[in-house]
Amino acid sequence: MAKTHESDAKQILQHAKRSLKYAKEAEKETIAKGDTKGVDHIAAAIKHLDHAIEHAKMGHADVANKHITDALSEMHKFAAM
Repeated sequence: MAKTHESDAKQILQHAKRSLKYAKEAEKETIAKGDTKGVDHIAAAIKHLDHAIEHAKMGHADVANKHITDALSEMHKFAAM
């Protein structure tokens, strides 16, 4: 069962929402460039951010944080391309 750290979850929620906004903008730009491999990494990051938001709303900071970390990993893979 996920631990509940409400204040941490609120901070993660804010961070994830901001990150999701930027990831969606990057996805649009990457699609416009026709970079299908890049879009795959960004789409995976967006999926993790969506999950992070869901868990943060439930107060599950530890699970939300894992999804944030996974999203960041996908964006690093995209940047390294």
